[in-house]
Amino acid sequence: MIKWAFLIGNIGYICTLRVTGMWLMPYISPASQPYLFFKDLTLIGLALALSQILNAFIDPFLGRYISQIKRRFLFQIFSVIAFSIFSLVPFNPIYNQGTDVGNLIILLGLLIINLLCCSLFQTSFLSLLPVLAKTDHDRSLYSTYVTYGMIIGGALSLGMSGFAVNLFGIKNTITLFLIIGFIFMMISTFLLPFKEVEQSKKANQSLLKDFGLVFKNTFFLISLLCMLAANSVYTFFTFIAPYITEVIIKKPHSYTSYAIGISVLFAAVCTPLASKMIKVIGALKWMFYSFFFFMISLILIGLLGVFSDIRLLLSLYLGSCILCGIGVGQTLVLTYVLIAKSVDKEPAGKSTAPIYHAFYNLFLKVTTGAIAFLISLLFEHLGSSFERSLGIRLSFLIPFIFVGVTLLFLFLKRNDHQLST
Repeated sequence: MIKWAFLIGNIGYICTLRVTGMWLMPYISPASQPYLFFKDLTLIGLALALSQILNAFIDPFLGRYISQIKRRFLFQIFSVIAFSIFSLVPFNPIYNQGTDVGNLIILLGLLIINLLCCSLFQTSFLSLLPVLAKTDHDRSLYSTYVTYGMIIGGALSLGMSGFAVNLFGIKNTITLFLIIGFIFMMISTFLLPFKEVEQSKKANQSLLKDFGLVFKNTFFLISLLCMLAANSVYTFFTFIAPYITEVIIKKPHSYTSYAIGISVLFAAVCTPLASKMIKVIGALKWMFYSFFFFMISLILIGLLGVFSDIRLLLSLYLGSCILCGIGVGQTLVLTYVLIAKSVDKEPAGKSTAPIYHAFYNLFLKVTTGAIAFLISLLFEHLGSSFERSLGIRLSFLIPFIFVGVTLLFLFLKRNDHQLST
């Protein structure tokens, strides 16, 4: 029952998270009218980046609080309701078309609240995995089902939302998928065995000591770098897919659904491979090899800006989606396995799991915010419209550099015993 709870809960969480992340920029800055609400597109990236960064530094406090909370079940229900409601608010027409600063304040405030509610659910939900997993087999099993949940949630939100946007518009599509996500997260909450969750003692140490506790764990530090590099690719594709389809490929948003659907299909088919390879060569070493799928995928995206033949463009986009899907299927399983292994290496015990997830979320959100801001800079200075699209064509370099640096680091550390665990 636990594995199904993780599967269902992550379907709801990803359905909510990804559909809002994918369509927020096209809602605020559509390709046909990029300056609809903001005369300076870098302000959109600034709002996305600042909201991620400000919220990220709240996460360690949330991790400490959640690890000590008594009524975890009621807290989980509250977090589901809050996350669902505040994911819809930024898609309401409350922006003033004449005032950039006013729109920045509105958007920033809404995003901070939305991300705070996201953290409440995510930290509480995913930190249950290392707590409820009793053995290595449990860790791999639950991580695989969490990954399948992410893939199915991605298929629903990213893969199907393009069709829905063509039919109903962005706002109605968001409402529909948030209702679906809410139902799935609620079902998961009632399935999880919260009575088995160990409550941490009230912390007397400072937050700086929490930093020390987490960052003395060398395995976690190496794992963190890998997980952030993988996230740079997820974030890039989430932001850029609608623009590639509409501006570069010059196809309707339904083609975004085709592209994401193909990627999700290959992610699902190849996910079981991760569990097998972890047993053969270890989690971190397989993460190293999995990054090559992302590197080739990003190169193919870069080549979209070189050619103009529509058949060749579609072929390159198809190849990129397939390779990205394979990489996603591997790195998602590895992410949850690596966090669980990091907690296992913690002398203070499994009750520290929310703290580890909170610090992981901190750096994850900083990375996500930085990538969003860099993409918006490219859009502003090099273009994101039909007439001026160099910003879209060069945006693949952002995750490409991040993943490349991580690959180089892992190559230099290839003889480290940590990589074989």
